[in-house]
Amino acid sequence: MLRFQVRLYETNSTEEVIDILPDSSGETYEKFIQVALIKYPSSSTLIEEVTNYVKSSSLFEESIYSYKYKLDKLIEEGKYNEALSVYEQSVQSHVPWSSNNKDPMIYKTLNDLIQLIAKNFPIKESFILFQKIKTQLQSEINIDSLNVLTPEILNHNLVADIIEMLKRELPKIPSNKANKLPIDKPYGYKYKQLFDTLYTYAIESTHDSSILAKWSLFDTLYSYFVIPQSYILPAMKFFCDNKRWNAALIIFQKQIELHELHGDHNFNPPNEAMYKYLIDEFGNNLYEYGVIEIHDYLKTDLNLLSQDSELQHSLMKSYCNLQNVSKVRDLFLILNSQGRITNESAAIMLKAYTYNDLIYVEKFWNNLSMFGIIPDETLVKQYLIAYSYHGDVKKCTQLIENIEEDYEVKLDEMMVLDIYNFCYKTDAQQKFKTYFEANYPDLWNKCIESGKLVTNEGYLPDGDALGDKETKLIE
Repeated sequence: MLRFQVRLYETNSTEEVIDILPDSSGETYEKFIQVALIKYPSSSTLIEEVTNYVKSSSLFEESIYSYKYKLDKLIEEGKYNEALSVYEQSVQSHVPWSSNNKDPMIYKTLNDLIQLIAKNFPIKESFILFQKIKTQLQSEINIDSLNVLTPEILNHNLVADIIEMLKRELPKIPSNKANKLPIDKPYGYKYKQLFDTLYTYAIESTHDSSILAKWSLFDTLYSYFVIPQSYILPAMKFFCDNKRWNAALIIFQKQIELHELHGDHNFNPPNEAMYKYLIDEFGNNLYEYGVIEIHDYLKTDLNLLSQDSELQHSLMKSYCNLQNVSKVRDLFLILNSQGRITNESAAIMLKAYTYNDLIYVEKFWNNLSMFGIIPDETLVKQYLIAYSYHGDVKKCTQLIENIEEDYEVKLDEMMVLDIYNFCYKTDAQQKFKTYFEANYPDLWNKCIESGKLVTNEGYLPDGDALGDKETKLIE
């Protein structure tokens, strides 16, 4: 049979091929088609004529490999309609694909056919065809097929179908097993491609209605992959940007859980950047449960060698936004006991006391020297805002008059804006307007031109009054 194939390769006409055929059996045809499709395109007239001749014999029964060779050639040529037609002919002829699914060559051909169909047919049609081929394959498809099908399905936002497909086609990995699909290894680059496709879709910009689906997909990733540390913070940011702060907290908690379960084996604990981002984000959006949870984890996280002042200040700001003055004070005292009080620490504490009463503000201000603090521009501005916030126009303007002499700080446009905007009492705000128009007309005009002045008509301080409030542009 090998000699026949060699002679066949050297033959160029239908008549010559027929003359050297040992017989008209399926085995002979299989060897013919194997060689002919190497030498000729699938549309060759010679192949068609010899095929017709062989099929006219009563001995002929086309083998599974004959169909395989035809499919391989058509797939190579990108002829998807013809390839599908040949495959359907094979099924009608009861070719035993499923009985040969352990043969790696047969397995690859059927997977290549799945990929060709997925690339060239509309997703609903190709998915039906994929299921039919899968019936013959009777095993999981390979990673190449997954990498072709996945983006096609995601392009139509069929997230539930993707999750179900991953469940059926990827290896079953126990949830408590540390080793997942090898996306961090050179030989696992195809799995890394799949991971990147899924991850990118899960955290890309989207409208609110699909956020839950994207979260379901992201959560599914944990079943198959060790999500690299560098991918975690962007995912947190995506869900926070879409107002799903609880999802970001779950990701954070998952990092801790996996690290505690598996140690440092590919499962690093949350780093300082994650702590700081979530503390700031949760505090700015008044997500109290999140702030408390992150703070509790921070207290027990021995992996952070030191909780520097920046992290402590983030916590102070978040509790300040939540108007939890006692928590801010506790953190301030911890910094003080460590000799790490700065002007920023004092400014946050001053802002927090503003929510209570001016008595606390004045007492703290008068005792700044006890903490080694000399008032700077930031502190002075916060002090002025405290009086503005409570509508004490007289005291605030007295401080303004002596600001340069007492603190070597010059009143500027931003101070004027903050003094005006953070005054929630309507009558007091009108008095500030009159005062600035009369005494600092240039600064006031700049504020008007900036478009940043806002009025408060009966505003009640039930939120973060010193950072965000319902306002309207001043006329």
